[in-house]
Amino acid sequence: MSSTEPPPRLTIQLPVVPRAPATRSPPVASAAAAALASVVGTALWSGSGAQALTAALGVVCAILALWGIDGLVGSPSRARRERRRFDDDMRATATTLHDLHRRERAELRSRFPGSAAVARAARARTDATSGALTTRASSAGPQLVLGRGEVASAVVPLPIRAPEAGEGRDGRGGVDVEAEAACARLSAAASVLDDGPLCVEARGLVGVVGPVPLARAAASGYLLQARRSRADRLEVMYAADLDAVSGADVIIEIALDASAEVTRRAGRPCRVPVDLDYVSVLDVADRRPA
Repeated sequence: MSSTEPPPRLTIQLPVVPRAPATRSPPVASAAAAALASVVGTALWSGSGAQALTAALGVVCAILALWGIDGLVGSPSRARRERRRFDDDMRATATTLHDLHRRERAELRSRFPGSAAVARAARARTDATSGALTTRASSAGPQLVLGRGEVASAVVPLPIRAPEAGEGRDGRGGVDVEAEAACARLSAAASVLDDGPLCVEARGLVGVVGPVPLARAAASGYLLQARRSRADRLEVMYAADLDAVSGADVIIEIALDASAEVTRRAGRPCRVPVDLDYVSVLDVADRRPA
């Protein structure tokens, strides 16, 4: 299911995924070298082995203390700053994406008005074949807007940027897994436009199945669209029984709660949720199966 001919594709850059603090090993080699130097120096200066050992122990403790302080304060603090920066960038990117989708949705609805918009235009006695509907019929042929649902967005998220692989100079490596997952979710959301027009070519047989008042209201809207866009190769019928429209190219099934799904498109089974426009247009001829 697609909205057909989306606007020119836009790109959106996702934030850089921050590194995750890596578990660091104690500086054993550095501490051992410093302790050895302390032992030798103290022994030569004082001539006392006990003093040399005490000094060596003090050096080792000092090195480990500094390492521990950096591990508790330095690296976590840097990680928190990077994560806060990432979260701020994610919020800004999500806001930008919301605005891009809002504008894209408005443009698509203008180019591909559904049954309710066409019915309003008819009641206002305006030429519903001008403007948006002319654009709709200008390429491969007229399009029938079945309703609204998820369609492919023109927004293209650029690949998720991550730090270069390997350890950094500060002993840290890898990426923040949670941040990377958040980027992946935002990337997936960018590629899908909610509440966009679900379109099919306005030709062949479209069958609407469900409670008769609802099925007739939806089918009447499709017929009104077909008449306004001069889609003379489209036939629409409605019924309460699925068997009555089993030969249709497109089938929309309506439940008792008025929710609906496209269950066949281009002759192939599918299951696509769709929000329908239910209209009552008295001057639209409808057809029910005999």
